[in-house]
Amino acid sequence: DQDEVEFVFNNGSGQWDNNGEANYKGTGESLLVKNGQLTVDNPPCTVTVPVSSVSIAGGDFQLPVGSTRRISATVSPANATDRAVSWRSSDTSVATVDASGTVTAVKAGTATITATAGGKSATVKVTVASDYVAVSSVSISGTGVSGGKATINVGAGLNLAATVSPSNATDRTVTWNTSDASVVSVSNGVVYGLKAGTATVTATAGGESASVTITVTAQGVGVDSVSITGSGVSNGKLSMPATTSRQLGYQVSPSNAVVGAVYWSSSDTSVATVDGAGKVTAKAEGVTAITVTVGNRSHAIILTVTKPIAVESVAVVGGDFTIKQGSAKTLAATVKPDNATNKSVSWSSSNNAVATVSSAGVVTALAPGKATITARCGLVSASVVVTVTAAVDSGDSLGVRRGRDMHLRNSLAGGVADVTFPYGVVSDEVFVGDWDGDGVDTFAVRRGKTFYLSNSLRGGNAEVVFEYGRAGDVILVGDWDGDGKDTFMVRRGREFHMSNSLRSGAAEKVFEYGRVDDAVVVGDWDGDGKDTLGVRRGAVMHLRNDLGAGAASDVFSYGRADDVVLSGDWDGDGKDTFMVRRGRECHVSNSLRSGAAEKVFDYGHATDMILVGNWDGK
Repeated sequence: DQDEVEFVFNNGSGQWDNNGEANYKGTGESLLVKNGQLTVDNPPCTVTVPVSSVSIAGGDFQLPVGSTRRISATVSPANATDRAVSWRSSDTSVATVDASGTVTAVKAGTATITATAGGKSATVKVTVASDYVAVSSVSISGTGVSGGKATINVGAGLNLAATVSPSNATDRTVTWNTSDASVVSVSNGVVYGLKAGTATVTATAGGESASVTITVTAQGVGVDSVSITGSGVSNGKLSMPATTSRQLGYQVSPSNAVVGAVYWSSSDTSVATVDGAGKVTAKAEGVTAITVTVGNRSHAIILTVTKPIAVESVAVVGGDFTIKQGSAKTLAATVKPDNATNKSVSWSSSNNAVATVSSAGVVTALAPGKATITARCGLVSASVVVTVTAAVDSGDSLGVRRGRDMHLRNSLAGGVADVTFPYGVVSDEVFVGDWDGDGVDTFAVRRGKTFYLSNSLRGGNAEVVFEYGRAGDVILVGDWDGDGKDTFMVRRGREFHMSNSLRSGAAEKVFEYGRVDDAVVVGDWDGDGKDTLGVRRGAVMHLRNDLGAGAASDVFSYGRADDVVLSGDWDGDGKDTFMVRRGRECHVSNSLRSGAAEKVFDYGHATDMILVGNWDGK
């Protein structure tokens, strides 16, 4: 059903009539009065709301060849009848745009993208670059901004700054937007609080964006005073050399005052500049005033910029060096004079395929060869040459003695011997050590109390012969003083007699250690270059890091009580650890701890006498 509709006309005197004529009454979806007659035949009645404007978000932009970006258009008013947007490119050979507003960069050049709705249009310019560097991120900073949030008063302002990364990005143009223009306005990063509430301010560049949530509050406790703080600020003065930077801060009173916009300024920007966050950059000798303004309060300090103290020399500590492929070494540089203004050192390598160097001076060896590592500070530099040697198995490996023949392997694995030769007689006691400090272990044999030493891996006559100890003594071999040369120690019960030279005569040190029935092990447990002792009781190792009586420095279990235990530097890190042997099976650990072996392999015969040494000096 439809209600009756009556047309009533205003006669201009406050009375509603039809100027003396009959009022028109009727029913229907629409009524038409034509030539003074009412017809009730539902004629069409259409109301059209025209489009007043069209805008494209984000403004002009840049794209690399082959990339895309979707842009959007806003049609006003929101109730416009014809809100359908059509898109067009002025040059489709440079950039195309589809019906959804997605722009595709085709080749280098410039094209105009037009959005049209209801007879109104808006345009943006897209620049397509073949050497385009994309924006990776945008960040927003500003005084009072923390955790992506800031608070200001109604009527107060806030300076925001957007940082676009990388610094060489092609499209570094920043556009600012607010989610609620009735709460805050934003223009070129300057935010103003309009009314209490919350709004999000967004900075966009190159398709990347960052946002800060701004809370606007009614006027609170005002700022009574403000002062500048920072390293070196004293009695309203600050001195710093040219070309350096210093971060300043401020402090307001009372402490609960509501801080709105904060402004920094320099009275002479040729002497020093200061950014919106209070970072001062000294440019040239002279004097300037640095001022901070918070609300209607200000404070200034006198900044004196002095002549920078130049770097006179740079030296790389340690000189040329050699490292193995896959290893790393940290370098240090000394800059003189000590009070130079800028002592920041940068590092570079002449051949990154051989060795790289980090900003912290860490050199990483990648391939055999040579590279020059340079430390630079200002205009001064120093260099060292790094020689990278091929990665090879380093550290101790095994050998076996069968009769008077020595069968030696240069890698910690099963396989055929790398070196085989006879030495001594079958009844000799055999010892392994680096007798001359050349890094290669060789052999000594004992007959009674006489030692026969060879400094090379070969048969033939001994090069050193001397007597030491008694015929029944237990003999231990080690580098007791860290000079790189192994010598002997004799054990008699709990008593140890140590000599630091390969000669006859009295021991240089005598001490007691452990129990009479202990199994004694020798090794450099802490990597200090000196061998010390340990004892094995069952499967438990008790190790000391110095030669003398006392409690163990390290206690742990490894292997089984009936295992054959060998000590050696298996990975070439300068520290001795343990291997246990079960028949032909060798279980190696590269750390002094309990747990499973890190390497297991078969070697030799179950009845072989096993020898441990570094046969190739690597």
